[in-house]
Amino acid sequence: MIKDLIRQLKTIDENTWGLYTFRRDPLCSKVTDEEKADMIKKANECGKQEAIKLKEKYGEKTCAEYAQLLGLTVSKAEENNSEDYILFAKFNAPNKITISVNSVKRAEELVEKENLKLLMDEVKIEEVLIAHEMFHFIEGKSKEIYTSSTKIRLWKLGPIKYDSGLKALGEIAAMAFAKELLKLSYYPNLFDILLLYPHDEKRSKMLYDEVCAMKGADNNA
Repeated sequence: MIKDLIRQLKTIDENTWGLYTFRRDPLCSKVTDEEKADMIKKANECGKQEAIKLKEKYGEKTCAEYAQLLGLTVSKAEENNSEDYILFAKFNAPNKITISVNSVKRAEELVEKENLKLLMDEVKIEEVLIAHEMFHFIEGKSKEIYTSSTKIRLWKLGPIKYDSGLKALGEIAAMAFAKELLKLSYYPNLFDILLLYPHDEKRSKMLYDEVCAMKGADNNA
C-alpha cells in the first residue's frame, strides 16, 4: 500500500507541492493564485541556489558535516508525541536542530519492511530532516534572502501599514534545498506522508488524497 502511495507522490510537481504548502500558511487567503504561482517558483529557486552555494563552498559532504561547518548543533531526542502532534524535526534559533529518534526509527523500519530504499533514492531520512532544518538556519541569517525579504501587505490605514512574511515560502524553499543538496529525483514533501504513516495511517492517507486531488485540479486548470 505505502509503496503505491510513494510511487504516485514521486510524480507530484513543484507547483502542486507549493500549493499544498501554501494551504498550511495562515495567510494563504491573502495571496492570489497568480502570486502563489510566482512565489512558488521563486522560493524553489531560492532553496536550490542556497544548496548549490553550500556545495560550491564546502564540496560534497553529508548533511551532518555541513551542519557542523555552519556551526549548527544537531541533537536527537526521544520525543513524547501526542495524538494531535507528532514531531519529526525542529530548528531552534540560533543554531540547534533536534531530530526525533522515535519518528525516524519508525519510518526507517517502514522503509525496510516495505522495501522502499531504491524507490526513495536510498536516502537516509535523518539527512533529509537535517537538510530541511538547515535551510531555516540559513534563511534566518539573511534579511535579503527571498524567503525572508518577501512580504505581503495585510492592511494600510493612511500612512500606517502592516506587512508580513509568509511561512510557506520558507517551507517550500527548505524542501527545494533538501532536494538539491541530496540529489533527490523527487520533492521531499512526500516525507510528510511517509513519516506520518507509521503513526497514523488514516491521517497519512488523507494527506495523500489531498495532494493527489490538488494535482488533478492543477492539471485541469
